[in-house]
Amino acid sequence: MITTVARIRPGVPSTLNAFCVADYDPGTSSCDDVFLYITNIFDSNIIVYDYKKGDFWSFSDPSMKPIVAESALTFKGVTYGVPVGVVNVALGWPDKHGYRNAYYAPGSSLAEYIVSTKVLQDSKRASYKYNPNDFTLIGYRGCNSTNLKQIFDLSTGVIFFGEIDSERVRCWNTQLPLNPDTIGVIYESDESVFIPTLSLDSKGYLWFLTNQMPITFNSDGVLDISEVNSRVYRVKASEAIKGTVCDISYHYY
Repeated sequence: MITTVARIRPGVPSTLNAFCVADYDPGTSSCDDVFLYITNIFDSNIIVYDYKKGDFWSFSDPSMKPIVAESALTFKGVTYGVPVGVVNVALGWPDKHGYRNAYYAPGSSLAEYIVSTKVLQDSKRASYKYNPNDFTLIGYRGCNSTNLKQIFDLSTGVIFFGEIDSERVRCWNTQLPLNPDTIGVIYESDESVFIPTLSLDSKGYLWFLTNQMPITFNSDGVLDISEVNSRVYRVKASEAIKGTVCDISYHYY
């Protein structure tokens, strides 16, 4: 059965270009207790949709804006200016009240931020009625670490990053401080690849895609269809972090 999620779109801009994540706990919530967090990469804000109330609101904070100096993407020797605002949200473990830490970052930034979903779910705090300290800087991932997708693994507490400039998939255990020394590498390629998305399935497998999409950023850019332009990878998340700093069972700290 297909169910209509929303019949109206109050406050949603017509230029919306977004990524969306659903906040729902099947163990404690009813089917109506669902919130969607939608990142608007051009207006640099997070839009919240309350399914039960059928209502939208949004949060805008300076931490969601792109850093111009960190917006250059170099792919196969060509540099592109890609100023991208907040691009995705990774939801952490729920607390005893069902609220989660929401980890987020602009696509054009080396920084990582955090906000509680308790704040995001409170429409009275939107758009600029929140406490600025609610949106907090966690740390910096290091050089060439801009990413378009990050995802939280509930079984390990690890966030995986699909980095578009370093062309790697890296990991960070959220139980550790965030800095370049606490980030591990689980995938890197000798070839130039673009990593636009990551996902985790119910069996604990991490899936990610690599392709050659930046070639098409140029008006005359054409993919060579005689070559392999896209690949899909799958790995068990718990296996991927073994031997890296992300696996705290190895007692790096």
